[in-house]
Amino acid sequence: MSSSAIATLVEMMESLPETLQDRVVEHLKEYILKSNITVTVNSDGKLEIPAEIEAQLNPGDRYTVTVTGDSIVFQKIRRLS
Repeated sequence: MSSSAIATLVEMMESLPETLQDRVVEHLKEYILKSNITVTVNSDGKLEIPAEIEAQLNPGDRYTVTVTGDSIVFQKIRRLS
């Protein structure tokens, strides 16, 4: 995050009452935890996908996979209607 984005967030937080600041922090923690999901590779070399991600997968869904350096990105291919 850029310094200006952090400064904006701090400014917004400072304008809130302390009790509301605490609630916002809790919501941010939840959001960040949900955004940083860890997928493990098991001893068979297969991905162990967490249930909350698996629930979003549908039979027949297709994904492109982009591998660069230390990243692997899955992007869903949209079905044409």
